[in-house]
Amino acid sequence: VDVLDFLPVEHSGRDSVIVILQRLAEAMSDYQDDASGLWWQVIDKGGVEGNYLESSVSCMLAYALAKGVRKNYIDAVYRDVAVKAYQGILEQFILEKSNGTIDLIQTCCTAGLGNGRDGSYEYYVYETSICVNDGKGVGPFILASLEMERESTAVDMSSRLNEIIPISLTCYPNPF
Repeated sequence: VDVLDFLPVEHSGRDSVIVILQRLAEAMSDYQDDASGLWWQVIDKGGVEGNYLESSVSCMLAYALAKGVRKNYIDAVYRDVAVKAYQGILEQFILEKSNGTIDLIQTCCTAGLGNGRDGSYEYYVYETSICVNDGKGVGPFILASLEMERESTAVDMSSRLNEIIPISLTCYPNPF
């Protein structure tokens, strides 16, 4: 979704990128966990033993869907998918600490392919590490929060956002 900000309207590949985003929105909404609004570490194996709801994918998708709707790249129906995901992120992945700061939990910090990593289900759920406040999750969380705040009518959480966004920004001098 961000690449579209930099591709001129007349660029020959722009329409292809929009079609990819539209297909992604449709496919990923089918895999959204009904109860939490989040996505699983192994997307197509929700609820299978060892699999877990993962924060970076949930934050990235909430952001991409919300921005895609706002920019009219994808159908407005996906705003509800993004809002449900964001609510799930706040409820399940944001831990408020007694000192007033927050943590983003449940981010896979070691998954990848190559160098002996086979990409199997067992690898993704048993051989990877889970981190707190990993940049792959925090950055997309901030972006998703900004999208949700930008469209305040999309979700009635403005007071919660006013608490979370400043705190998340003070936790990281420069997360990017």
